[in-house]
Amino acid sequence: VDALIIAGDLYDRALPPKEAVQLANEFFTTVTQELEVPIFVISGNHDSNERIEYGADLFAHSGLYITGKTQEKVRKVTLGDANFYLVPYSDPREVAQILEKDEIKTPEDAIRAQINQMKEDWDESALNIILYHGFVIAVGEKLPEESDSERPLSIGTIEYVPAEVFKDFDYVALVHLHKAQKVGSEKVRYSGSPIKYSKSEAHHKKQNLLVDVSKDGVEVEPVILPVH
Repeated sequence: VDALIIAGDLYDRALPPKEAVQLANEFFTTVTQELEVPIFVISGNHDSNERIEYGADLFAHSGLYITGKTQEKVRKVTLGDANFYLVPYSDPREVAQILEKDEIKTPEDAIRAQINQMKEDWDESALNIILYHGFVIAVGEKLPEESDSERPLSIGTIEYVPAEVFKDFDYVALVHLHKAQKVGSEKVRYSGSPIKYSKSEAHHKKQNLLVDVSKDGVEVEPVILPVH
């Protein structure tokens, strides 16, 4: 494994219990220091952006690349021949204020503006991978499966982001929906939650995704988690 991705909802609440924070610390230390595998983390809508961001610059020197707050320029981390773009969850109004673009009103507006900014320094020959936290759909297809325990991002359908927005990326690592599933193509995927949070998730096969990314496409191997 070259890298580990956690695309948001590191915790299940903005103020996680101290035991959860300690467990995360132990896990990060084991993976980055003992296994020497870098980790990429963004905040999700369950997290506190400021708390996730704490110590980010210092952690980067240890192979933990963690981004909690939306920045004026999306953070890009290069690892070998791959560029990782870290887009933490943010309210569109916050993105509009940070980018000074009043026309940003929806999550789709926000991520389009952020991707346009990425294109100013785009390397087509590299593997371009994005971490995104939101509700992504494949237009014209059945909506991805939700569960009762997910916290809504907005009212109605304004929260939806079409998968087409990410067409130029070689892999799109998504978190928000609790069921592991692809969205329109093999390269756009939700890893799902690692445990079952409601009865609506009883049929879910919780899993991690082992993803092999290349310019020829992606190969995905589910690693089933023993959750009952």
